[in-house]
Amino acid sequence: FEFDETLDFAPYVEHPGLANTYHLHSVLVHNKHSEVDPSRDYCAYIRPDCKGNWLRFADEQVKVSTRAAAIEANFVCGEETGRRRFSTYMVVYVKQEAVADVLRPLVIDDIPDHLSQRFNIEEEIKALRRKEKSEAHLKFDVCVGLWKDFEEHRGAELLNWKNVQTLRMDRTATLDQLKKTIIESVCYPWELARLLYMGLL
Repeated sequence: FEFDETLDFAPYVEHPGLANTYHLHSVLVHNKHSEVDPSRDYCAYIRPDCKGNWLRFADEQVKVSTRAAAIEANFVCGEETGRRRFSTYMVVYVKQEAVADVLRPLVIDDIPDHLSQRFNIEEEIKALRRKEKSEAHLKFDVCVGLWKDFEEHRGAELLNWKNVQTLRMDRTATLDQLKKTIIESVCYPWELARLLYMGLL
């Protein structure tokens, strides 16, 4: 089937004098041959204002697109010819009189509280990662393997370092501070603790 940017239902309704014009807002597209990367099964073409440029949304990527890419390239064929890779999965139209209200600019009060909280958490996580990245040269990692880890390990390697605790330490930390941090992290008595340094090349 084919579809266009505008639908006029006037010829098909009982009261043609009423507003019956709809404008295409978005096209959800299915990729028929995405076995190599199933995460790319779908993308969406959207006109934010129902009249301007088309935008293509594919996961985190957003690019300016064209009418031909959004519409003509995605017409659904009755039979699989092997020539079309993409086909329209769903289309969204907005009534002409409702465009201004439905597509009005978003304000803070429109966002549900649970989404606002989620966005805030995501921003906090991003800020923490930026901070960690900027301070990476001031830190170093210490992998702490206990004696029981060596006893329980079975394998060619001395120890499975992925299963042991990793501590993030300041490069300015003294040996005593390092020892205290390690002992406190594993809840082991200070007087019984013996540290054995094992550098990994």
